[in-house]
Amino acid sequence: MMQSIFCRLCRARHKRHEAACRWLAKGLDLRAIQLLLGHADLKTTQRYLNVTDEELRKTMAEKLWNRDSAR
Repeated sequence: MMQSIFCRLCRARHKRHEAACRWLAKGLDLRAIQLLLGHADLKTTQRYLNVTDEELRKTMAEKLWNRDSAR
């Protein structure tokens, strides 16, 4: 009984993680993902998605300063 509850919780967390990673890959703003997941702190969302500071800097640079890549 306890193992089946644990498995269901793991599957639910895995599905949330997969959805959040897909949203991020499709360009959804990290703040929007934070709100969708219900996290109070953006650092929780960052940790949940395994996003590094370097990845965030790269994405920001591409979105903000390299306009050709956005077209």
